[in-house]
Amino acid sequence: MKVLVTGAFGNIGEGVVEELLDRRHEVRCFDIPNRRNVKKAARLDGGVEIVWGDLRNPGDLAAAVHGVDIVIHLAFVIPKLSATGIGCEDQPDWAWEVNVGGTGNLLEAIAVQEPPAKIIFASSLHIYGITQHQQPPRQVNDPLKPMEYYARHKVECEELVRRSGLTWSIFRFAAALPFSLKLDPAMFEIRLDNRMEYVHNRDVGLALANAVNSSEIWGKILHIGGGARCQYSYRQIVEKVLDGVGVGMLPEYAFSQRPFSTDWIDTRESQRLLHFQRYTLDDYIREFSDRLGFRRILARIFRPIVRMALLARSPYYRARRFQAQKETMAGKLAVVTCGATSFGAAAAKKLTLEGMRLVLLEKPGENLQELAFQISEEGGRADVVTADVTRGENVIRLYRKIRRTWGPVDVLVNHADLVWYNGRKDAYNSRVWKRIERNLFGVIRFSELIVEDMKKNGEGHVVFLEPVLKLLPIRPTPLLRGLRSFFRVYIQQLNRDLRLSPVRVSLVRAGIATTDLLKISRLLRVFSRRDRSYGIEVRPEVLANRIWLLLVRPEPVIYIPSFLRLFAWMDSYTGWLVEFIRTRLSPVRVKSA
Repeated sequence: MKVLVTGAFGNIGEGVVEELLDRRHEVRCFDIPNRRNVKKAARLDGGVEIVWGDLRNPGDLAAAVHGVDIVIHLAFVIPKLSATGIGCEDQPDWAWEVNVGGTGNLLEAIAVQEPPAKIIFASSLHIYGITQHQQPPRQVNDPLKPMEYYARHKVECEELVRRSGLTWSIFRFAAALPFSLKLDPAMFEIRLDNRMEYVHNRDVGLALANAVNSSEIWGKILHIGGGARCQYSYRQIVEKVLDGVGVGMLPEYAFSQRPFSTDWIDTRESQRLLHFQRYTLDDYIREFSDRLGFRRILARIFRPIVRMALLARSPYYRARRFQAQKETMAGKLAVVTCGATSFGAAAAKKLTLEGMRLVLLEKPGENLQELAFQISEEGGRADVVTADVTRGENVIRLYRKIRRTWGPVDVLVNHADLVWYNGRKDAYNSRVWKRIERNLFGVIRFSELIVEDMKKNGEGHVVFLEPVLKLLPIRPTPLLRGLRSFFRVYIQQLNRDLRLSPVRVSLVRAGIATTDLLKISRLLRVFSRRDRSYGIEVRPEVLANRIWLLLVRPEPVIYIPSFLRLFAWMDSYTGWLVEFIRTRLSPVRVKSA
């Protein structure tokens, strides 16, 4: 049988290709032609056809699906450690084009073949959302409550597959750990008592290879997990893996206290049909240790240094020294006026995770109900208030409503920035001035009322968020530069006025959000032709954790990452040079009379 495997050189794909070749199937591999994938393809023995391409290109897919009997669709941008170098949660719009748009393209390419191939789609147990409060295991007919972009994309793709008119089967995978030393900081984002089911990637490969010859899987959704022997708490998995690599278990306070979208799953039906459950986590650890070889010995010798390097990647470990101050923040009221931004949404989630009450200010055109739902699913609570703050009387009514309904505000988080204006015509656009009234004057009016209330109550903290990198190569208009300068001077003066007061004001100047429209890492990769990350992009979760530290250890101004202070210095003290470079990159053209 001729089988196409998309994402053939990923963590799961390699095992699938190996099992298919063992059963003498004709295998065609489809993947992106990056350096790592090309190196893996070169190691394959003959009998494998390789088609390089992109799911977003229908022409690539037409060549890939031609003449195949079954398609195993594994290619997907995952949350972290993606082969693309870009995480699904970091750039969700781009990831949607690959994940959902690419799956749609693949289904269309299959449908025009004669006869059309069957398709097995690889999904995930993340689509069930937070289920730790429910009795395990998860069943395939359980309600779907995806929390992150990755899970939402999986749900959308499942729906596309079911509605495609093709012969299909959907496999929802448990956690299959890669044989890699790249320890992701996201490992700290899971509670240690979270239920998690492990499955060996070779068992996943066997399940998919056996599925090719099965007539009973079609039209079914199946769970692919390790079974009862592989059902652990996250603590057990981390302990076994870290002990296996010679590092040892890390302290509990280095890990999040937030529930995560993993659980145990019912695999009785899939095991009956596919007979794939062979290995356990212990088998994985033995093999992983063997692969490490001398590096495992080095890890043991330099164990304290390795542990310190790992703990430095945990935002929770840094906060351990402020536990007493953190406890005083529980139950206090926070208001976030920028929940529609990636930074604001992450800050809102963090504040509720630490036990604070939350009010989200929803401006016209925004919809924060989904964010409030996500917060409630993670164990917090957020109320949403809709208000147009472009007029002073509306701001007063909003302030009174919050004061009357929820009490005095203890923490206020604002976005001290404006929409990018780059064209001169923006100055004459009424919508621009509406945004200025809302984002600048509305925020200042509201902040002034909250600050006065905080002064009366004898405590409070106001945090302003501002992206610092808006230098090169685009030249902003005087309107944007003037408004940003006004906001910055306002915050500085507010800080001076409150210096002897118990009220604190902080300005957080951050790099470009990884979910922003300006995908600077992608732009730089075009020129460097390398899959690498650049340190000026900031994950919203990192910024949210830093904001939380600000509340327990106040500072007037911080930069994330810290080296961005150099850009601020350059903009302030060598502005003439910056303007000179800008002018040369984007010269002003003057028309002759």
